[in-house]
Amino acid sequence: MAHVRRRGPNTYEIRVYLGRDAGGKKKYLIETFRGTRGQAQRRAAELEVLHRPRVSGPLKAAITLGEYLEKRWLPKAKAAVTERTGETYKWHVRRLLPAVGHLPLYGLTAGDLQDALESLQGSPVTRR
Repeated sequence: MAHVRRRGPNTYEIRVYLGRDAGGKKKYLIETFRGTRGQAQRRAAELEVLHRPRVSGPLKAAITLGEYLEKRWLPKAKAAVTERTGETYKWHVRRLLPAVGHLPLYGLTAGDLQDALESLQGSPVTRR
């Protein structure tokens, strides 16, 4: 996940989370960028793509988060709770699918989820 922070006039700090080292300490790539905020955000996106961890795995058998939520998680969750709670779970899944349903489940990170869920921030249902 990349963050852009203003440091001065037309100067921004770009911070990209790289994961944790062997000791569990968080690692970041930090770059000072001079230009407009929009240019800094584009550079942050470039850096994030360049430093995204490479994931290898069963790409052919991979399912999306949406498929998992609808076909595997929701039926099991509804069977374990009351009918009303099951309907609430179904509503939440239906609400989240447009934002996160396309994400591949294998190799999914918290940063991927945060980026996808940002689209819900301005929605009338989530605004307070």
